[in-house]
Amino acid sequence: SNISVLNNHIYKFEQVQMTYRQAISFKGLGNRAAYNKIHDAPNMATWIQGSNNILEYNEIFDVVKESGDTAPFHTAFSAGTQGNEVRYNYIHDIDPNNYRLSRGVIQCEGTTGVYLDDSTSNFRVYGNIIYKPGVRGVFINNGNNNKIENNIFIGSQYGVYLQHRYWTIPEPPKGN
Repeated sequence: SNISVLNNHIYKFEQVQMTYRQAISFKGLGNRAAYNKIHDAPNMATWIQGSNNILEYNEIFDVVKESGDTAPFHTAFSAGTQGNEVRYNYIHDIDPNNYRLSRGVIQCEGTTGVYLDDSTSNFRVYGNIIYKPGVRGVFINNGNNNKIENNIFIGSQYGVYLQHRYWTIPEPPKGN
């Protein structure tokens, strides 16, 4: 907790194990990553779990080149977190054409600038410039109380994309 990662140039990481070996991974409280330049990797650049973590003033580009269902900023399974912020970052030039193999069929997942995955909640994403992130600027998959505000999205199919995978469809009324 209370760790700062400041003013670094991080590149060509995830070269041996090409997934889940981020440039910056926070799993705790009160951590901050700022003024970092992160690029040239096959998968995500950052992973956040915990509360009161801040990612700000970073430049991230040319990552998520060989994987799908991820983003430069990615978090998941964080329903109980509080106070995390992704602010004032410049995310750009993420390859929108990454593919993966599923049951013998090539599928394009598309890429995202900021991915709040698997019920991640209580995040604030604001003041970011997200240029050519692929399909989505911000992707919220099942979260609650997330605030996405005052970002600039350029060159993506969706600025903010919301998905709720665990919908329950009510049964139609029985009888006449």
